Amino acid sequence: MDGLAHFVSRWPASFELLGAQVTLEDGRPLLWAALILPVLFGLSWRSLAPLSRLPRVFSVTLRSLFLVCLLGALAGAGFERSVEKVCATLLLDVSDSMSEPALEQGLDFLAQLERAETRPDQVRVVAFAERAEEVHRVQDEKQPRLNVSELRARVGKEETNLAEGVELARATLSSSCEGRVAIVSDGRETRGQARPSLELLRANGNSTAGVEVGTYIVEPPPETRLDVAVVGVELPAQVRVGEPFRFQVRLAALGQGGRGLLRVTQSDRPSPPEFTRPLQLDGEEVSVSFESVAQQEGELSLDVVFEPEGADAFPTNNRVTRVFEAAGPPRILLVDAEPRNVSDLRQALSTQKFEVIASTPGGIPTNASELSRYASIILSDLKWEEIRGVKEQLIIDYVRKGGALLFAGGKRSYAAGGFQNSPLEKILPLKTFGEDERRGAGVALVLVIDRSGSMTGEPLEMAKTACLATLAVLDDSDYLEVIAFDAKPLRAVRMQRAGREAKITSEVARIQPGGGTEIFPSLDMAYKDLLSTSARKKHVVLLTDGNADPEGLVEIANAAFADGITLTTVGFGASLNETLLRSLADLGGGRYHAVREPSMLPRVFTRETELAALEEEFEEPSSVVQLRNAPWLSGVPVPALPPLRGLAKLRLGEPPAQAILGVDSGYPLLAVSRQGLGYAIAWASDFKSNYARDFLRASAFPRFISQLLRAHHRKDDTSVWPLSLELERGELVASFDALDDASNFDNFVESKLFVRQALAGASEESTEFSLIAPGRYQARVPLSGLGVFLIRAEHSRRGTLVARSVGSVARTYPDEYASLLRPGLGAEALGGTKIAPTPAAARALLEPSRRLLESFPLGSWLLAAGGFLLLLEISIRRLAALRGGRG
Repeated sequence: MDGLAHFVSRWPASFELLGAQVTLEDGRPLLWAALILPVLFGLSWRSLAPLSRLPRVFSVTLRSLFLVCLLGALAGAGFERSVEKVCATLLLDVSDSMSEPALEQGLDFLAQLERAETRPDQVRVVAFAERAEEVHRVQDEKQPRLNVSELRARVGKEETNLAEGVELARATLSSSCEGRVAIVSDGRETRGQARPSLELLRANGNSTAGVEVGTYIVEPPPETRLDVAVVGVELPAQVRVGEPFRFQVRLAALGQGGRGLLRVTQSDRPSPPEFTRPLQLDGEEVSVSFESVAQQEGELSLDVVFEPEGADAFPTNNRVTRVFEAAGPPRILLVDAEPRNVSDLRQALSTQKFEVIASTPGGIPTNASELSRYASIILSDLKWEEIRGVKEQLIIDYVRKGGALLFAGGKRSYAAGGFQNSPLEKILPLKTFGEDERRGAGVALVLVIDRSGSMTGEPLEMAKTACLATLAVLDDSDYLEVIAFDAKPLRAVRMQRAGREAKITSEVARIQPGGGTEIFPSLDMAYKDLLSTSARKKHVVLLTDGNADPEGLVEIANAAFADGITLTTVGFGASLNETLLRSLADLGGGRYHAVREPSMLPRVFTRETELAALEEEFEEPSSVVQLRNAPWLSGVPVPALPPLRGLAKLRLGEPPAQAILGVDSGYPLLAVSRQGLGYAIAWASDFKSNYARDFLRASAFPRFISQLLRAHHRKDDTSVWPLSLELERGELVASFDALDDASNFDNFVESKLFVRQALAGASEESTEFSLIAPGRYQARVPLSGLGVFLIRAEHSRRGTLVARSVGSVARTYPDEYASLLRPGLGAEALGGTKIAPTPAAARALLEPSRRLLESFPLGSWLLAAGGFLLLLEISIRRLAALRGGRG
């Protein structure tokens, strides 16, 4: 009994019986039979039924056999046998890219498979294109070949979804046979990815073993592949009016390609001869580059047409229209203390299609949003005090966020303007020399000191201390003169070398307060004394605490400045004419200082002396030389540019500063430095008639300044938002990213998309954009028909239009034809073996490679046999009973 229990515990089990392999799923019913049969025999022999011995033996035997059949069915009895069986599924591509000859090859291969297999039901067919569907065929020798038109009506034809076909083929395979899959296709997918499904099919196609996959990649005949298509037009992210831009036309050729003429037409200008080019394409994608310029603002288009010389399989793909938005001219903020003095620069920029906004330093925007509206900023001949503070930091931030700053010199700029070591100078590529680097032909400095009665006491004493403080800054070879004035001027210290420190100190100490205040005679004296002095730099510092007659002061400041003599004014006290003093400093190319405490005077005088010593300018002709190649200098004849009449002596800063132009004396003239996302550009001369008079009037200057700014200025236009356009299965997908003024994702934009086919009388359809992610908006529009579709979008915030977008897409043929322009996957890419469509290949595909165990369950047969035995036993018992129990 223990042995029987052990035997039963091994279920499911199999054993050989009469040459057959018998299997049982559950052995417990047979255990019951082993227990019940002895009892059944015992009860049968003790039965009171009137049966003779022989009928009783038949009855017991039949009942035992009935019980065995019943319990065998309950035990899941069956038997297995080793067989060789192959099930094949043919995946037939019926998409539109399959030519008629290619389809004929596929149908021939199906017929060969059916002839090679004795059981046609083991060959199944799955047709696929946009969808996949199994084709159920009536197996009849008179059955005609598959009707491809009907199949295309059922599964579509404008796309190829091989992945869905593979999944359906996997579902058709049975675990009772060895699976094979044959693919007849051109190998070009337009939807889905078949490779992962194929790998899964090969690894575990029918849950017991992998499936062998053969691929037969058919190619259309050569005469159907002669085609050249315009597949795209690539434009820069932004196009501005008057700014040259390059665009590329991409063309692709099938098979032997072809020869023809490429024509490009731009909507706002006549087509130049270079917009027509003969081309020869030989089966590869090529890119043809053009350069153009937008002449007007707004929506423009490029119409690209390829005119083939010979046969062309798909004429509809020979034309593409690309719509784009030409932004307005680049806006330039030109800042100068006297905007009328930069009229030549303004004129040159205007002729080059720039929008120039001229302003004084007071008109510089005081918030980043307003400043970001400008493509470039030009600071011309400014003083540091005119922009320092908030404006200076805004300009620095503007550059680092993508803007371009052109800093131009002049008599009031660089060191003369107090920019040495300033935050703005730190981002400039050209810098003033340090105190240990400077030395020139010397400085002549005249200090004009007010000694009127109101200066009595501490003010005059501090003024005298300030005069002596300048000696610590000046070199011994420099010149110093001190003129003290009240109603008349007095040469307290005559023009002499600063090295005579003891003599100068003694003469300054003798200055005493006087009477009234007359400024003109003292300035006239200083002017005349400096004219007769030989020095590189001539500078006057005027200190006064009173109000004087302004007659003649403006004229003498202008005359002195014209002769290279600069003037700085220092106002002390509350009763002075501050407007007059500031105006004199501006006219004289110097600075104005308002001093509230007498103790500040030495510091102001010392600073002025330092700046005078640092102002190192050439005032002689200097020829321009090119130091480094730069693409933006293309077409600019640098050697032929007129010489400059003067410039500041500066040094090149640390990398990434690069000097592009210099002068024949060896000093840099123009340098560029990348700062964050933008550029800082330094020009050592001016853009006025002082130093650059001839340079500004040269015929090459407009091109020079235009190309310099266009190569470095801000490229984005906040009123034109880029729109991403894609085609997905005949549906246009448009998307864009929205950012607010702080460059954060903007989730509160209301946008609408408008789509119109580029045909006369075509209606415009509109749809709303939806927010699909932070700051990311998307809209989908089904495109009906083929052709070019013009796209535009409008973007609003709280009902106000803030930006727009334009574009176009070309749907000149269905996606399935578009796949012909891309290389097919090929047998190797699909990971299979290419099969030749021959009877031998069909037989090889169906040739078994291993034996499989085929199971035959016996449950229904055992139940039927048991029922028959039960009826037979009942019949025998009834017949015996009728005969009286006699055998």
